[in-house]
Amino acid sequence: MTSNWCGVAGVAALMLCLLSPAHTQVGPAKCQAPMVSPDERIAACTMVIETGKVPKTGLAWAYRLRAREYLAKQDFSRAAADYSQVIKLYPEDRYAYIIRADANYYLKDFDQAIADYSQAIRLDPNDSHVYTRRALVYLRTNDFDRAFSDSARAIELNPNDEEAYVSRGGVFSERGEFERAIADYDHAINLNPKDERAYVGRGAALARSGQMDRAMAEFDHAIELNPRDEQAYASRGNAYSRRNEFERAIADYNQAIELNPNDERPYVGRGSVFHRSGQRDRALADYDHAIELNPKNPYAHQDRGIAYFRKDDADRAIDDFNLAIQADPNSRYAYVWRGNAYLVKGDLDRAVADYDKAIQIDRRDKQAYAGRSGAYKAKGDLVHAIADYDEVIRLDPNSARSYRMRGILQLHAGSFDKSLADLHQSQELDPRDAYTALWREIVARRRSQPSQLADTTAQLDMIKWPAPVVRMFLDETTPEAALAAAQDSDPQVQKCQVCEANFFAGELALQRGSKDDATRLFGLAATDCPKTFIEWSAAKAELKALGVNP
Repeated sequence: MTSNWCGVAGVAALMLCLLSPAHTQVGPAKCQAPMVSPDERIAACTMVIETGKVPKTGLAWAYRLRAREYLAKQDFSRAAADYSQVIKLYPEDRYAYIIRADANYYLKDFDQAIADYSQAIRLDPNDSHVYTRRALVYLRTNDFDRAFSDSARAIELNPNDEEAYVSRGGVFSERGEFERAIADYDHAINLNPKDERAYVGRGAALARSGQMDRAMAEFDHAIELNPRDEQAYASRGNAYSRRNEFERAIADYNQAIELNPNDERPYVGRGSVFHRSGQRDRALADYDHAIELNPKNPYAHQDRGIAYFRKDDADRAIDDFNLAIQADPNSRYAYVWRGNAYLVKGDLDRAVADYDKAIQIDRRDKQAYAGRSGAYKAKGDLVHAIADYDEVIRLDPNSARSYRMRGILQLHAGSFDKSLADLHQSQELDPRDAYTALWREIVARRRSQPSQLADTTAQLDMIKWPAPVVRMFLDETTPEAALAAAQDSDPQVQKCQVCEANFFAGELALQRGSKDDATRLFGLAATDCPKTFIEWSAAKAELKALGVNP
């Protein structure tokens, strides 16, 4: 009777037949029973596996059932290991590859996740959901072309797959094609109005396109739909960060981290807020932790590199930018900042090469042209320096700062009329910019034109820096008093303000005919100014004009 039953029984019964009575008390019965705790099922399935007496089919099911509980407990390493055993037993088990890929995604082993999804696609090339899942991994690793291809293929196979529209919307958003991104998220929401991920994606696209109020409404609705969606909190934190609402941003990042402490991205976002609010040590701690969680996150290395750069540690900054580029070879932002670091170190050829690479990746990158202009100026190549700002202005004709920078370059090239024209345009675009007012005053005095500085002060903030420098040019205060006003409790702020005080005091001394004072003050600026500041290269140009080797 028993032997006949064993011959026709299912997998669970087959396992029962092969085990001793003692084992069956906790073994196969609880391994496959519907109402047992995760720990009991894991223990039971482990016992089944360790007997070594279960046939292939039963053994595979024991691994699957145990892996399911590991996934529920978010023990992704053990889940992946169990599905590896299933795959050894059944190399054509497509589902095993898919679930192992899911586990590896959460483990941030993105290469293995892609490999497993790819194998699942080879076994069945018509499953839209697998293309969508692989697209999300490509999106996570900034491989936007492949993410787009997979999303498009998923939509082709299943036009009602809302996840595919969400992933393609993410690609469009990363490419800056916000209208197309929003259209895809709209379509996903029409297919499934309760999918909070579509609202998060649409909110991110709206935020990046400057529609902050609409973005906030999207994030709020996503959180209403799923209060445990950490990406909704992290994305809303990003939006608050863009609005400089740092306390609210940190609160949202904290909530995202509480919900999923293994996701490095909220740490990167919170680190950025700490950095921008002057809490540099806390920023570095967050970047360090993000990198521990995912050493291949390019943004974590990039932002930590920027933090080191601003702490005047160019070498460590370059190390991080190298890692950011290794993780994402198309990270133009990392190339720009590595170029800045090489510029600070005086390695001008490498700086230019990095700016060139950033421009090759995106010919609309204004920061890359501006950075390369600075490198050309440091090399004494004013023709190319001016040409790069021509391009910046072509890309953004409403940038007051760009006209100011080109005006300064025209001054050092001896083109005073062009310099005045650019500085006048800069003032027209932003009449509240004190630096433009100061540079226009310098050029006007060299051309023996009447001063307009006193009239300009009505539109300037005469309380905050560089108001003391403006007063110095108006003879309302002394250079010594302006230097004293440059002192600040933040060493980085003080360094920048002292740099500007010395440089502009040197310009004033030069105009008054005090060449010795001008040489001394320009020398201080050339020595102490950050090398990315226009005052640094301008001080060197003035020293050269005075016959002094800077």
